[in-house]
Amino acid sequence: MRIATTRCSLVLRLIDAVTGEPPGRRAPVRVAVQDLHTRRPIAKPGGWLAFTDLPSGQVRLQVESAAFLERVITVDIERLDPLHPIFTLVLYPRPDAALPAGTTALRSRLVDADGAPIVGAEVRGCLIEERAVRARLVQAAPAGAAAIDVTAIRGKLCPGDRYRIRARSDGAAQDVIVDESYPGGVFLRGPLSSPCERGSMLLPIACAITGPDGRFLLPLRQPLPALVTLDLEAGASNPLGRFELTEGRISGPDALVWPGSPDIS
Repeated sequence: MRIATTRCSLVLRLIDAVTGEPPGRRAPVRVAVQDLHTRRPIAKPGGWLAFTDLPSGQVRLQVESAAFLERVITVDIERLDPLHPIFTLVLYPRPDAALPAGTTALRSRLVDADGAPIVGAEVRGCLIEERAVRARLVQAAPAGAAAIDVTAIRGKLCPGDRYRIRARSDGAAQDVIVDESYPGGVFLRGPLSSPCERGSMLLPIACAITGPDGRFLLPLRQPLPALVTLDLEAGASNPLGRFELTEGRISGPDALVWPGSPDIS
């Protein structure tokens, strides 16, 4: 008798950018594999979706939700741990979303020099002040390290979080993404590009994706100081300006002009 077997190819962990937690039942999310006739993912408690018998290589996932921005992401199956093929997907709120009371966020619209909307661009806001530090390195880490030992200062570090690691001595900085946490530290999605000294600060980076009309909503997760300053940039590294946000308020300019020729890569 021939026994049919299945292989778990991908486990998608969904994280709400506003809360750092899985999306609630009031904000259902549908994820499907593009261009392939595959089984529906198996939903697990805690915002997990398991996909079975996917082909090797890259797959494109279509994310749909009434509460979160719809988007298409690419996941390279071969780069995942075959024993634990987990990929964390951060869900960004729609630009017109009603956020929970007390949320701090920047809402605006990204346009080119002619006023035309720039669609599908990643916008990042990095907090720059030491009072907004989320954690510090408790020991130095060499270039190429896949994990760093940290002590939390303000709040917790969640899978999918982005941080700018900035040295206290000379201000040298590099951006990282948290893959998973462990007692006293975090694993990174990619290795460190340069060494990090002990005491280096982890400053939160909030992210958003511009919608069809160029609008975006950039939420900052609590806890935060009463007043925060962030540097806003788009695409690879295109500066959009420095902004001050008041805790618990949603603010921002009507529009932001992309400097130079738009390149959203």
